[in-house]
Amino acid sequence: MSNIVNQATEFAKAEYAKHDPMHRWDHVEQVMEMALYLEDFYRAETDPEILRLAVIFHDIWYENYDEHADKSVDMAIRFLKSEWYPEEKIALVTRAMLDHSWPHRRRDWNSKNMEWKILYDSDKFHLALNPSWYEKYFNQFYLPETKIRVLEKRNEVLC
Repeated sequence: MSNIVNQATEFAKAEYAKHDPMHRWDHVEQVMEMALYLEDFYRAETDPEILRLAVIFHDIWYENYDEHADKSVDMAIRFLKSEWYPEEKIALVTRAMLDHSWPHRRRDWNSKNMEWKILYDSDKFHLALNPSWYEKYFNQFYLPETKIRVLEKRNEVLC
């Protein structure tokens, strides 16, 4: 793991400790696990460092849903700039973070960034495993590998 990812992880753990139980560090770990799984299918199209940073910061500010993407991006920018992270890479991290949020995706639909698709699917993956939310989220996934993984996990529970 790169130094910036390690530094971001340490910073973020303290911030996530302030959150409601649905958006604490264990949520980031769940999202990261699925993101790394999906990354294996899209290595040629994915920057591993950008993906990891986007996952780490995607919900770092979460007082309410409507503002969380913008406020999380603000925190990520402040942190990454303080670490002298390159501006062009900050833009890629924040684009993935914004596009994982429905209002931004709707407004900026032309994004070709694979990291946001992986982040979006990974963020919603565990919701689709819940029988109450399965139908809502299953059809919203962007990557076929996510749907296959959901079906595999649901099958494990049924067996």
